[in-house]
Amino acid sequence: MHPNETLIRNAFLAFMRGDVEAARPAFDSNVVWRVSGRGALSGDFRGFDEIAHWGAQLFEKSGGTIREELHEVVANDTTAFQWVTYTATREGRTIEDESVNVYRIRDGKIVECWVYFGKPYEFDELWS
Repeated sequence: MHPNETLIRNAFLAFMRGDVEAARPAFDSNVVWRVSGRGALSGDFRGFDEIAHWGAQLFEKSGGTIREELHEVVANDTTAFQWVTYTATREGRTIEDESVNVYRIRDGKIVECWVYFGKPYEFDELWS
């Protein structure tokens, strides 16, 4: 397994078990997390604390129902791709969708991520 695959998998697992601080070392101090869409939880988030806050909002707004299933991580020395299925329920509405995250990695740290949803309009609507 490539070290950057391990980096992404370990950060994902830490977030999924709610251990945000265990994920922090995977991220560069100037990391940028770019979430596609136009909704309340879309946009650019800078630094680990903003990323963690974004994730906490997903958890809060879904009443703790958001879940992600990791299907695949493919990585090389500078880039990684992650494919997940996520589900969430909010205010009686449920979404099940897939997303692809594209990571730029430098010196063993995530420096940038682009999050692309299969159903971007439904994602925006659910969180608005």
